[in-house]
Amino acid sequence: MKIFKLLILTFCITAMMASPASAESSEAKAKALAEKAAALIKKDPESAFVTLQKKSSGFGEDGFQIFVLDGMGIYKVHNDRPAVVGKDGTDMVDANGFYFVAAFMDAKDGEWINYKLPNKKDKNDRNKIRDKSVYIKKVGDYTLGVGYFK
Repeated sequence: MKIFKLLILTFCITAMMASPASAESSEAKAKALAEKAAALIKKDPESAFVTLQKKSSGFGEDGFQIFVLDGMGIYKVHNDRPAVVGKDGTDMVDANGFYFVAAFMDAKDGEWINYKLPNKKDKNDRNKIRDKSVYIKKVGDYTLGVGYFK
């Protein structure tokens, strides 16, 4: 019985220690993807938009989503929801009524925006509300975001 309790305790401690590292690595990955995408946009915005929209571009790997908004809040790119490209996102709200796209537009370069949405790719519960974080990068008149569900 002591061995069983020790194994359970070891598992719990390991799980608690692994969680912050995972969050830190997700944040670092989001920042790195944003920097890489920003460099593409600075070089040639229209070409960058085509590249970023492609699933095969590598920007949507590991559950990350990337989007670009113009100065009016119109989606230029959304690699996970192509149906919103060309549409105004400023009236979009999360599960708590938070205007998250408007917050993206108002955010400073390097700021994190947190909000709550269902993760439609969650095979276990597509409607469960999840925490989402987005790293914001300002590139000229564009707002670039790289997000992930926690």
